[in-house]
Amino acid sequence: MLDTASIQISETSETLRRYGDDIDMDPQRRDWIEERLDALQACARKHRVTPNELPALQQRLQAEFDDMTHSAERGRELEAQSASLRKDFLAKASALSVARTKAATAFSAAVTDAMSGLGMPGGTFEVAISRRDEASARPWGIDEIEFLISANPGQKPQALAKIASGGELSRMSLAIQVIASDGSSIPTMVFDEVDSGVGGGVAEMVGRRLQEIGENRQVLCVTHLPQVASLADHHFRISKVSDGKSTRTGLQVLGKDERIEEIARMLGGVEITRKTLAHAEEMLAGARQKFLESTAV
Repeated sequence: MLDTASIQISETSETLRRYGDDIDMDPQRRDWIEERLDALQACARKHRVTPNELPALQQRLQAEFDDMTHSAERGRELEAQSASLRKDFLAKASALSVARTKAATAFSAAVTDAMSGLGMPGGTFEVAISRRDEASARPWGIDEIEFLISANPGQKPQALAKIASGGELSRMSLAIQVIASDGSSIPTMVFDEVDSGVGGGVAEMVGRRLQEIGENRQVLCVTHLPQVASLADHHFRISKVSDGKSTRTGLQVLGKDERIEEIARMLGGVEITRKTLAHAEEMLAGARQKFLESTAV
C-alpha cells in the first residue's frame, strides 16, 4: 500500500510540475491577465466601488443608458400617465367640491346657532366656496374656502380674519372646533386661551360650552379667567419656579381649599381678601350646583 501511495504521489507531483512549466511557458497570457486585473482595479477606483461590485454597477449603468436611449418613448408614457392621473384628480376634486358645498350649509347653520350661546346673538356664520380654474388646482382640490362672519344683526358677512375682534375670534374658534368635532371619536380636545379677549358673562358662556363638551370627552383648557376655571372638574395650576440659575415649569393639582384660593387670586389679583375668597367659594359652589342640575335631567 505504501508503494502504491508513493507512486501516486510521484505521478501527481509530475503532473503539477508539467502544469507549472506550461504556465511559465505562456508569458503573454500571464501579461494579459495582469493587465486585465489592473484595468478592473482602475475601473473600481474610478467608480468608488470594489471589483466584486463592478458587474452590478455595469447592469445599473446599462439600464440608465437604455432609459436615455428610449427617453422620447418614456416621455410619452409619462405624459399619458400624467394626463390620466390629472383626469382622475379633477373628477375626485369635483366630487369633493359638491360634498363641501352640501356640508357647508349645515355647518354654517350649526356654527351660527352656537354663536348665540357664546354671547353673539343675531350673528351669522357662512362658508363661502368658490371654484378655482382647473389649471390652478391645488392638492386640497379646486375650491377656495373662506369663513365669513356677521357679528351683529343687519351686517353683511365679511371675512372672519379681517373684521373679527380678538374676543370674537376666540369664540368663533371655539364654536368651529366644537361643531367640527361633533360626532367624531376625538377623545381629548385642547383649548389654549380660547377665552382670550372676553370677560364677564361672555366668559361664563364660554366656560359653560367647554363644560358641555367635557360631558362626552376630555377637555384641557388653558385659561386666566375665573369664570372658566370655576366650571372645570379639575384644576391645575401651572407656574414657573426659578432658583436664580435655571427656570422650571411646575404643575400642581389643586385641592378644594387651594382651588378656592386660586380662583380668588384670579378674581382679585395679588392681594386676596375675605371678600374675594367668599366670591370664589360662591362661584365654585354655583358651578357645582348647575352641573348637578344639568346631569340630573
